[in-house]
Amino acid sequence: MIAAFSTAALFPMSTIPALELISGAGFKEAELMPQCREDTSPDSLNRIRTLNLRISSIHLPLVYFPVFYNPQVDMVMEARELSRALVKAGTTLNTKIIVIHALSKMTPLQRELFQLPVYSRKASSRAFR
Repeated sequence: MIAAFSTAALFPMSTIPALELISGAGFKEAELMPQCREDTSPDSLNRIRTLNLRISSIHLPLVYFPVFYNPQVDMVMEARELSRALVKAGTTLNTKIIVIHALSKMTPLQRELFQLPVYSRKASSRAFR
């Protein structure tokens, strides 16, 4: 069995120092949970690649989770850009898994007020690509 340690467990430590600590503790694999957009930048990804650590998965940053369920059109675009950055980071780091947790079950009222407007806005935002 191979165990990976998540940078999320070291929050609020910055990502690079967290990965250095994980590597120094003897782990060979880590789950990367970016704490900010800079963590998916080419400079950060190049630094991560220099560590003696395989990134086995990338976790959708929990701090950005509300962005993915925001019906405002600019936030839909922000969610799309963040998704693209995570996929690009996965490609750069040769990571095959991106983790995102599904929404919890909603009451009918919550679904009407929250989920349906988001999904309808996301569907209609295709015109804004």
